Amino acid sequence: KGEIKCRPEDLIRADYTDPDGDAAFCHNTETASMVLDVYERRTPFSPMKKIETFTSAAAAHVEFAGRAADPAVKTVFLDI
Repeated sequence: KGEIKCRPEDLIRADYTDPDGDAAFCHNTETASMVLDVYERRTPFSPMKKIETFTSAAAAHVEFAGRAADPAVKTVFLDI
């Protein structure tokens, strides 16, 4: 179970055309913060037990893409 957070101003967006011809938008940062809880169970019927928590403060990579640009992301990569 995890959570990744970053501010919109810490993201950069790359606009491109997918091979199918449609527009696509990739949003990327290297400075997200993350908390990740790792769980295990001893048998298929036993309850899940948290065994570890990993954190990263302003040093996690996150990337998401889609057919629409996130309007909160103002920095756009320009391939000159």
